[in-house]
Amino acid sequence: MLQSFNRSKCFLIFLMIAIELEISIKWLQYTICKILERYALRELFKTSNSLFPNGGKMKIPTMLMICFALAAYFADSLATTIVLIRNQDAVYIGADSKIVDENGDSLGEECKVIKIGDYYFANAGLGMDLLYDFNIKEIATTVFSSNASFEQQLSDFVAAVDDECSSYLLRIKNNRKNIFERVTSGKINIETVIAGRDEIGVPFFNVIKFRAYKSGNETKISTPIRYNCPGDCADGKVVAMIGQMSNTENFVDNWARGMMRNPVKAIKFIINKEIEKNDRVGLPITILEISAKKSTWLQHDNLCPDN
Repeated sequence: MLQSFNRSKCFLIFLMIAIELEISIKWLQYTICKILERYALRELFKTSNSLFPNGGKMKIPTMLMICFALAAYFADSLATTIVLIRNQDAVYIGADSKIVDENGDSLGEECKVIKIGDYYFANAGLGMDLLYDFNIKEIATTVFSSNASFEQQLSDFVAAVDDECSSYLLRIKNNRKNIFERVTSGKINIETVIAGRDEIGVPFFNVIKFRAYKSGNETKISTPIRYNCPGDCADGKVVAMIGQMSNTENFVDNWARGMMRNPVKAIKFIINKEIEKNDRVGLPITILEISAKKSTWLQHDNLCPDN
């Protein structure tokens, strides 16, 4: 046990020295934490707390210590392009997969659309800062896993984001001044989408956008902008986007109706157009289809779990 602890301690010391010397270890950070994310929680529910078979010695608490030491060094994700299409058949959600830190440096790839119960959730803009305890996906998972009605869950989500984001901004005001100014000036917002099927099987998506601003010495969250389809979209059909869309917004506005006839092709075209001129957005492109009867990953390059 002592030998295992010493090895872990030496590993942590090495990593902190590397950080101090400004050696780039972001790929290592990201890779290790994704491995832990995949296996650690599953193992917590087993009788043994070892992550290795046959009496391996590194324990879950040690691995979580390593993960948090790594993850605390960066914040993500500040660049994402998500395309939403609803036609007469289904809802389609397309997203890029590139993860960047606050400086725009690449941290790797991940599936940006996660499954929460019967729903699917994605976000763009301010997403996660583990050093200062903010994670929009954790907030969504907690709220949309509850037994409340969907309308109540939406209300609870808005309230939770308001509370958690306000608290987060207080924590970073003097410590992450660059991020604080970018968030409170509207350069970085929180944009989210929750999608699924209603009680009678109709595919839908709900977009909720949050913006922070300064009011005197206080930091506040404005009334969120909400867009629902069906509901706010004409004839239940729409092409919408959240996140990075500086190079594609006008194109989508002009050609939206034609895109609904071939949503998969349209999603690929839109996101690739953004990737061409925006190095914060990157391949591979993932595409999810939510129809009246089932949800299917049409494209995910092994990044997203199959249903």
